[in-house]
Amino acid sequence: MGDLVDQASIPTKELEVVPKSHDDSYLRPPDTSLGERPCCLGDRCICVWMARWRYGDDTNLAFVGTEFLLPSQRDAFLADGTLPPTPGKCLVCSRYFHSFLYRCARSDPTFRPSASISLQAYGNALGVAKGESVPTHASVACDADGYRQEALLFVDEEWSNTAAARGGMSTFLWRPCVKFCATHYTYVCDPTTELPRMIQRNVGVAPDAEMGQDFRQPAPSSMAGTELAAPSPPAAS
Repeated sequence: MGDLVDQASIPTKELEVVPKSHDDSYLRPPDTSLGERPCCLGDRCICVWMARWRYGDDTNLAFVGTEFLLPSQRDAFLADGTLPPTPGKCLVCSRYFHSFLYRCARSDPTFRPSASISLQAYGNALGVAKGESVPTHASVACDADGYRQEALLFVDEEWSNTAAARGGMSTFLWRPCVKFCATHYTYVCDPTTELPRMIQRNVGVAPDAEMGQDFRQPAPSSMAGTELAAPSPPAAS
């Protein structure tokens, strides 16, 4: 990377850095009573279709995610109700678009970030996007309120040699961005609102408190070194 900087000028742009706790607060349906808006993709929202693919078309866990706001945008919304002039995507759909556009550019040397790309999934139109519009923000990485390295888009040396990496999508070289992976999300029913929501799993630096541990807690010290008694055979009938 140091050699590359000596050889060419690589543009980048300043982005807001968003902690994981902020992301976690947006993995839910919008609260329309407060003026929040749903994901601009509507019924095509990834939050809807991941639930249906997992649990069936009649599942009660499918929901349209709330529009994702950056911390500065949320502060403005809480202060006076101001929202971006153009409705935006939810966090999950935003990550899907980030990952899709990055991989398009990563696999196609002729990819032009300024070109409009029609996005489809399983024959359903998902909208139009441009590579130069991503990433929209950066994430905290390798910190207490951040993400593990394996949760981020992997930007390698070959990517730095592409035209997209030296042009409209060069910010991917310098800013950590969370990739889209369906297995990183678990659907739950919020006990307070009784509405469905998502929890991120196995992506944060801190342990997943809401999901519990992947392994059982160790035995108490009083039981350490002892063997469990074998179960008694069933009584004869």
